[in-house]
Amino acid sequence: MSDVISLAEEDTQLHKVAVNEYAGVCPGCGGTDRFRVRYSRETGTWSFLCRSCWDAGQYLPDKGRKRGWGDAIDYLRHYRGLTFQEAKSQIIGQETPVRHHERYQPRYLTQEWQAATHKAMQAHTARLWSADTLALEYARQRGFYDHTIKQFQLGYSLHHGLPYLVIPSINGGQYVTVYRRDCRADVPKGQRWKDAPGGTKDELYLADCLWLRKELPVVLCEDAFSALSIYQECGDLVNVVATGGAECGLSTRWIARLACMPIVLIALDADAAGDKYAAEWGRRLKNAHRLRPLLKDANDMLMASWDLREWILNGLEGADDDLVQKGQESLDVLHCSVCGVDAERLSVEEFCSFDELGQVFCPGCWQKRLDSKNYPCLQQDFG
Repeated sequence: MSDVISLAEEDTQLHKVAVNEYAGVCPGCGGTDRFRVRYSRETGTWSFLCRSCWDAGQYLPDKGRKRGWGDAIDYLRHYRGLTFQEAKSQIIGQETPVRHHERYQPRYLTQEWQAATHKAMQAHTARLWSADTLALEYARQRGFYDHTIKQFQLGYSLHHGLPYLVIPSINGGQYVTVYRRDCRADVPKGQRWKDAPGGTKDELYLADCLWLRKELPVVLCEDAFSALSIYQECGDLVNVVATGGAECGLSTRWIARLACMPIVLIALDADAAGDKYAAEWGRRLKNAHRLRPLLKDANDMLMASWDLREWILNGLEGADDDLVQKGQESLDVLHCSVCGVDAERLSVEEFCSFDELGQVFCPGCWQKRLDSKNYPCLQQDFG
């Protein structure tokens, strides 16, 4: 049998929002704040809900309420248009065992997903530099130089006949997601980005720089285009990471890591959502300083020929001199999840290594983990 979370992973990206609950873009209405997948310890099953397009009463009239949680059969009927008998036959006919919460592994961590994504990215990269230059010219129009495009392994995907510029996110030698940006000029806002299925919204884009160049300030922005714009123009001055969305990335793991950096300039988009979540990051990071883009985001500034270096330097000058000390004081005492050593016995900056589940590692245990999970040919040069 298949279960709800397996089906949802085929249609959208999920990120953890609670101990037993995941969220993502709704496969039906496309809403970013309404689709949930939840595990019940009482029944040992997964269920789903969308607060916008899902009407439980349509499929579950006996429950007498509109927003009940649906099962795998309900999912197939609602999102894929199957009849009850078709959905039931498909679910019962599948031999894949139901994955329970205790042994659930996100799809992006599986070797199968890693291998398939690596193979697809090789094809996408080759297509980008082929005779069909649509996506390459689009990347250049966004202000990116060819060396930036090559360094960060951008590609060109034709998905259901639609042209996408694809940007892989690679952390710790593993793919964590693949961003896809529709290259067409007339795509409505909200439909321009459609990430490849199976990735995660829990990872920061370009996060490896936080360990490789720990002495530099960090710019925290919202999307991959903004991150690449800042790195291209100011990579010698700062590190840069992107959340993948205004509301994404705000986890204990990344708060602790960013708290170890000298200064964090919060450059989320200059809009209501960006301002809201910039304030939330600032509340949690004592070493943070808001750097509001002068246009909507840093990539818009690059395309409009604004001087990103001057903007970054002004932001660094505006940050308080005591941000570094405040950032160190904001950390609680941390303990290695493997050997138990605490951060007071080590440099806090050296100590903060986290895996995809948020576990904390001392340097020795972290290196052992990297040695056992390294995936070949996945390196990004931050030199």
